[in-house]
Amino acid sequence: MKYPIDNRIIEICFKAFKKHPTYGPADEAINKLVRLVPSNDKLADVLLKVVAVNTLYATRIYSAFKMAEHIVKIDELDKLLAEGSVAAVDKIRTGHGIHRKTSRRDMDFYSFATKYCSFHNGSSYPLFDDVVGTMVKNLVPDRRDLRNYATFKETIDQIRRDCSISFGNYKELDMGLWVYGGYVGRRKWQSADRREQDFYAYVGSQLKEM
Repeated sequence: MKYPIDNRIIEICFKAFKKHPTYGPADEAINKLVRLVPSNDKLADVLLKVVAVNTLYATRIYSAFKMAEHIVKIDELDKLLAEGSVAAVDKIRTGHGIHRKTSRRDMDFYSFATKYCSFHNGSSYPLFDDVVGTMVKNLVPDRRDLRNYATFKETIDQIRRDCSISFGNYKELDMGLWVYGGYVGRRKWQSADRREQDFYAYVGSQLKEM
């Protein structure tokens, strides 16, 4: 385990996330939007949420309207989200009809699906992206298929147990992993803009005070 974590690291990094110059306010904005329109049965409401998650979390969906239409048509999605069913992620990520010009196969919007579900039920859905995926592989190197959402969620549970992490829910743990992953991946932020450099310098100063 090259970069071990513990409860204190996750707490520090989660609190730092809330102070991130862009992701902190973005997270707050999407949370507010989901509180205002929590259900997923009206196209206009879902379109607002798809655009917000896609834009503010850079999930690279090429047709927000098609994705919103797809989500509205998913049978009993609100029930699945309330129950924390992994099926909600799998139903959102494909079946939308969005594909590249060179292929008729649906693109797999896995990261978007995990984030969309998490914003509706953060205590049941961990978020996946490349930074978190890299950190998870560092912590549990024998787990390969993290793009299987059930496996990914089981792996997050294993990290909680193995590292004795009791802080926060899935979403808060993921925020901590994302920040710590960005911090230890120094090459990424050392060449980034000044705000990112200042942010990770702040994270480093907080970690050194442990």
